[in-house]
Amino acid sequence: MSTKALALVALSNGININRSDEIDDLVNSLLGLGFKVTLSKNIFICDNYDNRDPREKAEEVNSFFASNSFDYIFDISGGNLCNEVLPYLDFEVIKNSKTIFCGYSDLTAIINSIYTLTKKPSLLYQIRNLIYDFQAVQSANFVDTIKNQGTALLDFKYDFIRGENISGTVIGGNVRCLLKLAGTKYLPDFNDKVLLLEAYGGDSFALRAYFAHLNSLGVFDKIKGLILGTFTEAENKYKIRVEDLILPYLREEIPVVKTREIGHSTDSKAIFIGKVINLYKKEDK
Repeated sequence: MSTKALALVALSNGININRSDEIDDLVNSLLGLGFKVTLSKNIFICDNYDNRDPREKAEEVNSFFASNSFDYIFDISGGNLCNEVLPYLDFEVIKNSKTIFCGYSDLTAIINSIYTLTKKPSLLYQIRNLIYDFQAVQSANFVDTIKNQGTALLDFKYDFIRGENISGTVIGGNVRCLLKLAGTKYLPDFNDKVLLLEAYGGDSFALRAYFAHLNSLGVFDKIKGLILGTFTEAENKYKIRVEDLILPYLREEIPVVKTREIGHSTDSKAIFIGKVINLYKKEDK
């Protein structure tokens, strides 16, 4: 089996140079797991102001896709800035490349744009989880799935809130970042899709606003299923049951599942945006 080649990039907020040791740890961890690693030249910033040119960030990523030298491109960033890169990405090159894009949080905007314009799947996952507090299990799952074509990183636990099965192509991710695509050519078609939603920040007022925005776009009239991931601040700080806020928008026949294993937690697993998923109610838990 050939060694998997990975590129690490940062299309959203740059990583402060003071945290370079953390990125070194990630690279060394990946090398130790048997991967080839190439680090983008456009990752670090020197202070809290990110003056990296979005064209340069996009051009480098375009070149990574065009080279077909990488199995995966993992974005290690998050924050707010990735949608400024969208106009400069070469989606035709991305479509024709074997390389799979991976990221989470703000990268939801790029992941869904790739699916919208190319129908190519991308992986919603934060690779820095490999060096955080669940390092051992994350590393084992990562090797199983990314190196050995297993499913350990993709097999997440869930409970049905409503319905008994969900089947369809998954779109979505971080709700705030998905809504950045509203009114643009990058917004995915929600017809007969399974919508995944999760968030890091947001109290009940913010979440209600996000869900109302999705409703005004007609999203809830189009989807065939809903997966609710973790809503970190809402659930942990404010003890909010997110399903209570979103269920009033959904038709009764729309099945809904809740999982604690997709989102911003350091033990989170991964999910492909743009691939079909099949979830079934399990009678014996």
